[in-house]
Amino acid sequence: MMKVLTRVPQWLLLVLTGVFLLLGLIQTGDLTWLGVVLLSIVTLFFAWLLALSWPAVGPSGRILRALVVLALIGITVLKGMGRL
Repeated sequence: MMKVLTRVPQWLLLVLTGVFLLLGLIQTGDLTWLGVVLLSIVTLFFAWLLALSWPAVGPSGRILRALVVLALIGITVLKGMGRL
């Protein structure tokens, strides 16, 4: 998997993450399930990056990255409940 990611242009990962996040947040009505799926993909990606970077980052970086993942989990849950 890592070899595939190193062959992909760096800007593409950034753009795809941003597009998935934006589309996940704006989906409403009958497409709320799609928003939950897209937000879940973004959340899993950030959690994976958190796990990969855990040994290399200091305590403050770990806390910040963990808070971002927790916030994404909360947003995804709220989206799934129809409150966002």
